[in-house]
Amino acid sequence: MEDTVVTFTANDLQYIKTNGCDNSWVLNKDRAGSCKYLVCCHSEGAKKRHAFVVGLISRIRFVCVDQHSGKDRWAIHISEYASIDIPNVWNGQHNPVRYTTLESLGIDISTLNFEKIQKTENSHVPSLSIEQAKEGIAKKFNVFPEQIEIVIKG
Repeated sequence: MEDTVVTFTANDLQYIKTNGCDNSWVLNKDRAGSCKYLVCCHSEGAKKRHAFVVGLISRIRFVCVDQHSGKDRWAIHISEYASIDIPNVWNGQHNPVRYTTLESLGIDISTLNFEKIQKTENSHVPSLSIEQAKEGIAKKFNVFPEQIEIVIKG
């Protein structure tokens, strides 16, 4: 039975630790929510395709509606994490989210040292583009994104 969500992410370990999640994914919320582990693989750089973190999934949270596809995007929150470095875990598929097992990835949970995610004041707030913020606000208030104005005061 699948126990793991694997993401092919541009987010690094520092981002995931600071935010307590990897986001913003189009995924099957129920399927992801039934998994216990998150494994993140680098999508860029010298370690592209390497798995670099295993997290214990604490919840799946709605982020926004993708303005291009109209699909919901989700954040995968974790309560604990363990740093790893396993080459070629990402199998090259086009969809950046897949479901599998730790065992099939060759990860032995008993060998990992988990650390708690340190909660920070903004750890529950994801980084959003203006378009994503407008989509989320529009959905909340049942209006069109074009009706939302966002002003940033420096």
